[in-house]
Amino acid sequence: MFFELLQCAIWAKKPEPALFNQLSSQDWEKIIQLSIKQSVHGLVADVILALPETHLPAFEKRVYLLRVVDQVKQLNINLGKQI
Repeated sequence: MFFELLQCAIWAKKPEPALFNQLSSQDWEKIIQLSIKQSVHGLVADVILALPETHLPAFEKRVYLLRVVDQVKQLNINLGKQI
């Protein structure tokens, strides 16, 4: 699942929702932790949040992912101002 999300982020594709239909909270946690370990959590978070609502992780994880995406966007804005 992690590689599907990363591939979608890299190629600007929408993820296949059926792949994420039955993921448990532990599965989502593993995906999120792996994305952090690989330093691609901003990319992966953005793709996860593009899934249909019925396929999204639990609310707490969505809030975390929204914060990650927002932080990456803010860092990019700040970096752009410095260039």
